[in-house]
Amino acid sequence: GHSMLFDSAGARMTITNVTLSPPWSVELWVKRIDGKGPSAPLFASSAASLRLEQYQANRRVGFTQTGVDDFEFDYVAPSHEWVHLTFVGAAPGTCRLVTGKFHSCLNIRSFLPLEYFGSIPSASTEQLRAEVDEVRVWRVERTEAEVQASMRRRLRGAEQGLVGYWNFDGSSST
Repeated sequence: GHSMLFDSAGARMTITNVTLSPPWSVELWVKRIDGKGPSAPLFASSAASLRLEQYQANRRVGFTQTGVDDFEFDYVAPSHEWVHLTFVGAAPGTCRLVTGKFHSCLNIRSFLPLEYFGSIPSASTEQLRAEVDEVRVWRVERTEAEVQASMRRRLRGAEQGLVGYWNFDGSSST
């Protein structure tokens, strides 16, 4: 297959100006490159962001609720190594899985912004530096078993609850 490289200023996908309330799940394969700026947004808007490298958190993954606070998990994605990350937003909090295995939750209810992926136009120093593949957005709370069952295979694109899927293998993704 192929992947998408985000490695230059302003590199981003513009998706849509929608924010998902819990429950939601995000899965992706990522090969992190140490960022040059203060953070590395994955999904972002001016109101919130899910980050591969959280602002002032020593490259830990996390999320931001603009005007509220920055939150981080006790995990740094390895540099220059593929890893499968899953984030699950549920009513009581936000959880993280690594390569299909549950790692931790934060007791903070988070929203998933789907405006941009990779950078935010209004924050030019915040830039994702990574290779990504098989980005999946779900409007359901995915379980550890569900993630493990599908993380190493390509989806059809019509799975129940799937609202965004970018596999970067062809000329277009949905």
